[in-house]
Amino acid sequence: MIDSNIFFDVENGRLDFEALSVFSKYEDAFIAAVTASELLSGVHMTKKVGTRLLRAAFVESILAKMPLLEFEEVARTYAEIYTYFMKPRVKSVLGVYDLQIAATA
Repeated sequence: MIDSNIFFDVENGRLDFEALSVFSKYEDAFIAAVTASELLSGVHMTKKVGTRLLRAAFVESILAKMPLLEFEEVARTYAEIYTYFMKPRVKSVLGVYDLQIAATA
């Protein structure tokens, strides 16, 4: 499963997208539904029209190539993880999205 930060690095030129192919020998690559949401939110939050169009094309190319793991399949696991980490006695540096990705993985 590929997280959004990898795609941010590809978009910003810090990582070559083809470098990810080395992982294909292990299993097929997927993205979580929340990762797709984060990428699409980045498009909507972009203020400059030209940048927004480039980002939209980049994100749509990812969504066209990468299978999406639907969240509803992991909702029960997410609920358990969320409940554990959000208890007052547990100090967590993880955000809600991180927990959703963990449940998906």
